[in-house]
Amino acid sequence: MEQKVIDYIKLNNMLSFGDGAAVGVSGGADSMCLLNILFSLKDRLSLRLVAVHVNHGIRGASADADEHFVEAFCREKGIEFRAFHADIPALAKEKRLTEEEAGRRFRYECFAKVCADEGLNRIAVAHNRDDNAETVLFNIARGSGISGLRGIAPVREFGGYSIIRPLLDCSRAMIEEYLADRGIAYRTDETNLTEDYSRNRIRNTVLPILAESINSEAAAHIAGAANRAGELENYVACAAREKVEALKAEGRYIEETDGEQTVSVRIDADALAGMHVALRSVILRGALGRLAGKLKDIEEIHVRIAEGLIENTVGKSADLPYGLRARRDYGSLVLERHKEAADTGFSFEVGSISEEGLRIALPDGKCLYLRLIPCEKNLNIPRNDYTKFFDYDKINGSITVRTRREGDHLLVKGSGKTGDLCRKSLKTWFIDNKVPGPDRDGTILLTEGPHVLWVVGGRRDDSCYVTDDTRRILAAELTD
Repeated sequence: MEQKVIDYIKLNNMLSFGDGAAVGVSGGADSMCLLNILFSLKDRLSLRLVAVHVNHGIRGASADADEHFVEAFCREKGIEFRAFHADIPALAKEKRLTEEEAGRRFRYECFAKVCADEGLNRIAVAHNRDDNAETVLFNIARGSGISGLRGIAPVREFGGYSIIRPLLDCSRAMIEEYLADRGIAYRTDETNLTEDYSRNRIRNTVLPILAESINSEAAAHIAGAANRAGELENYVACAAREKVEALKAEGRYIEETDGEQTVSVRIDADALAGMHVALRSVILRGALGRLAGKLKDIEEIHVRIAEGLIENTVGKSADLPYGLRARRDYGSLVLERHKEAADTGFSFEVGSISEEGLRIALPDGKCLYLRLIPCEKNLNIPRNDYTKFFDYDKINGSITVRTRREGDHLLVKGSGKTGDLCRKSLKTWFIDNKVPGPDRDGTILLTEGPHVLWVVGGRRDDSCYVTDDTRRILAAELTD
């Protein structure tokens, strides 16, 4: 296996003579394998290695034992060691991120800091082939485009440094066999064995079922398909760059900037309409990424919303996450940073809903899934904060998913014997439930005009409950 990794490093130009690498080492099997293989190359390539361990403040004494284990191993081998500590649950709450995302961001901040402090130019992390397959399935389930199908890149740039993944072509079984053959110990993170995170469910349930029931090499084949998808994406990306340059030369693609920040992109609507859909989606995603300042959170649904305006009438527009707006202008599709949208928040007019359903990407990266289902006897109605059922026929106006506006209110049952519905302002509800002021503007609402049907993730109103007379149910579910 070691030679396989060395060949993969050469194939992808991951390391050169004299490089320095911050190596992410959790103490688990993957990272211990990575550290050992890089250590075996240390003298041959004159590498400088610094092992970086991040304690997330989640697993208490077990996490502390991981840190001591890695530190002792590095001391024995003479490898430089740096440890960082954080309260990731608190950080996730503060930044309104999942614990997974908050932990990932903090880790890479630590890697970058070590590179800057120590004069290193590489960040080595231990993603393997199974991780790549897991990522592809996760992206597909979330509604990713072709960029998500390519999975994890062997090498990518991050803050002036190169992130390298030398084990990406190795399975977890290969890694464990390598460690067993050499008598190298490793730690097991017990949270990886639970079903608390979406990726764990894919790792522990979905991939094993595919391997057992479909093909034992399912993970390898998914990773291989990801490589092919990456090659196709690179090809289309090159064609998209050539097309954009040609349109710019013709004055049909105009980008407005404010300093280094792109503030608007105007693209000829006829040119977009005449393109192959694959080329068009890459061009639009690239434009949205420049406006947002990042590509990571620009998903397929955002591109499709923008595409939907190409054949539309002048004046039609759609607010997108991250303070962006797409609108149909005379002869053009305009994508822009929308100050008003950034100030007033997020808004998505739902329109028609089918049994197939509609997934709406929210600003915090989560998704609101709306669908119609027929009402049946003995139907199990969810009793949690993340899924709500409504009598669809009691909703007379158009439905919008948005942040708050002046005049928003809920209809709630009064305290009297009759239980009549009373109007309660959203502001009062926020006060009663001690919602902090800064959090109110970002709270997502499911509304019918100013009538708030559901404070998403919390209170629903009392006017549209499912009853024995209900025929159609609007099911609303908040998902990751």
